[in-house]
Amino acid sequence: MGLIDSDRMREHTGGGAKALLVAASGLYATGLYVFTWSWEVGGSPDTRIYLLMADYLASLPTGEIGASAQRGMEVAMFPPLHPLLLALLGGSSGIAWTHALTATCLLGALWALFQWQRESLGFWPAAGLTATFALSPSTLMIALESLSENLYLWLSLLYLAALERSGVETDPDPRRRALRTASIMLALALLTRSAAVALLVSGGLILWRREGRRAWRLAVVAVAPLLAWLVLKSLAGFGQTYEDAYSSRLAAFSTSGLAAVWLAGVAQLQALATAWETTFSLHPGLPQRIGAWIVGGLSLLGFAPRLRARDPSAVYVVTYLGMIVAWPFPAHASRFLYVITPLLLVFALEGAALVGRRLAGWEAGRVRAVAAVLIGVLVLPGCSFVATRFVESRDRTYEAFTHTPRWYTRRSLKQAELDAWFRQAIVEAMQTLPAWVEPGACVFATDPMELTLRSGRVGLYPPPGRVAQSTFDDYLSRCDFVFVSARVFFPYDEPFYPLNRLSGVFQEVGSRRAQGLPGRPIVARLVRRTGDADVTRADSLAVDRDPPR
Repeated sequence: MGLIDSDRMREHTGGGAKALLVAASGLYATGLYVFTWSWEVGGSPDTRIYLLMADYLASLPTGEIGASAQRGMEVAMFPPLHPLLLALLGGSSGIAWTHALTATCLLGALWALFQWQRESLGFWPAAGLTATFALSPSTLMIALESLSENLYLWLSLLYLAALERSGVETDPDPRRRALRTASIMLALALLTRSAAVALLVSGGLILWRREGRRAWRLAVVAVAPLLAWLVLKSLAGFGQTYEDAYSSRLAAFSTSGLAAVWLAGVAQLQALATAWETTFSLHPGLPQRIGAWIVGGLSLLGFAPRLRARDPSAVYVVTYLGMIVAWPFPAHASRFLYVITPLLLVFALEGAALVGRRLAGWEAGRVRAVAAVLIGVLVLPGCSFVATRFVESRDRTYEAFTHTPRWYTRRSLKQAELDAWFRQAIVEAMQTLPAWVEPGACVFATDPMELTLRSGRVGLYPPPGRVAQSTFDDYLSRCDFVFVSARVFFPYDEPFYPLNRLSGVFQEVGSRRAQGLPGRPIVARLVRRTGDADVTRADSLAVDRDPPR
């Protein structure tokens, strides 16, 4: 049902259960802040864009806007609430505090989830559901990023709870308060993630049936702040759109038109299926995969009756799923699925209760409690893996780079160690670029937002490998510098791209070698167009450090 107060909680559970809940919550919160506290940026490119947006917003009062912050706003499509909060915490100069903000939003979302579901599911099923989601490997990975997902999740749960409460209240005053709360939460959600359009659609359909024309007033209150932001952004000259991103993504395929749309949709569905499995384990074996799809089947059983009844949560989930299937960015599938995972778990408990009641006549509350425990058991091996790998990250020269999802998504410790060392070496090389690249100059790189954040120089994507050489050369004339590294980034399919396509007008400025590895392989290179200025060869872009053996 809706959010409830502490008096109702005491009435139904007693002091012992409440004390246990408070103790467990305090222990989890402490562990979460320790787990996420770091001065290193997470692994997602969008994290870099959010931080650059934050730097831009933080510099508006003084008017001293750096080129990197300006570039961040130029490429950003995101609404402003999350980067504004990051700006208040220092933006890219206060990264540890931005991680603390993300952790705080997660704790708020967990509390909202428990409070919302404990009346309809019961105290212990709701507690088990919340604990399962809190310990899910996907939840822990998202917590390592300074992304907007946890803020959006918190707001969306508050919105759905208030919307549900407005439908069961018979007293006009509490009902109006619930509707106002829902409208405010929706406005904030729309200012956090554009995907909140799914909340608007689902809530609009429900409220139109219930409230008639009054629903329009609530919709205007919710949408007006976002429209104001879009107008201000347009007036400031920032015109990057989701249509641009969609077109760019389809252009990465070797085909075009409907064939590209089809390939993108298939790739997205495959990525979402994998994301569902990794909700329960980052490296799922066959038992975890089977368990994940059993939970998925139960979720579908619990979802169907809600959708037939036009329940706001079910309408939201089906609308949102349609959106993320159509938005072809497989690398972000886990993030996309994450914000509806709590609702899918709620549906799974209801599906289990439905099966137990129909097949054996079991009491629904007990079936939900047992199902919550079993689903919780499913995530424990994955949670244990994360805890073990976290302990293994201590006291390393590259320890900062272990506070990112990539440290955990590599199956073997050796792979994780090498990946962290190489990432640190590449970042150190990027940080030396101001010594070689003058202010205002741009640099081509396959990870341009990382370069922009780390170096303060503007990074641009090089053209894809399939374009004709004449087109490639013409596009590359925009910048005098190209930074290449051993890492491979989509849509490019080779390391050190586009080094093999550069003509003789480019000369190497400096390189970063992996001392201690056989052959001292090069990790990163900076090359410059000759003819504009003399090029002085650098022995290294950074101080070399031995990698793990």
